Amino acid sequence: MSAMLRIGGATLCLVLLQASDARAQSDSTASRPAGFFTEVQSARGAQVYRGECGRCHILADHTGPDFKLAWHGQTVRSLFDYLRSTMPDDGPGELNEQQYLDVTAYLLKINGMAAGDAPLIADSAVLQKLVIDIKSASGSAREIDRL
Repeated sequence: MSAMLRIGGATLCLVLLQASDARAQSDSTASRPAGFFTEVQSARGAQVYRGECGRCHILADHTGPDFKLAWHGQTVRSLFDYLRSTMPDDGPGELNEQQYLDVTAYLLKINGMAAGDAPLIADSAVLQKLVIDIKSASGSAREIDRL
């Protein structure tokens, strides 16, 4: 009988440890925002930004407090649609859809949002669900230079 209690007690401890590990893992992922884009996509966006946007804009235009104030809490779709319908200044809509997605990813990255495993895609419903959270995030000069 005591051997069965020991086995049962060991099993209970194992189940409790597994539940505790799952809860800790869930808590740690809940505190980290899931990335909306990939590092590769952001790097492509940096190239497009330098080649296209850099003709009229400097990075400070898109990383300062005014930019953060304007876009924090907005949807990624709003930013993507804004870029697509107004940029470049001398030819709105000239870039292809992937370039606009990549630039959107780059702007999120330089404002301190974390990259993830899946790229942004041109699905309006998905983009509408993604909310920009750059209130406390800040793109450091090193982070920007790296791109």
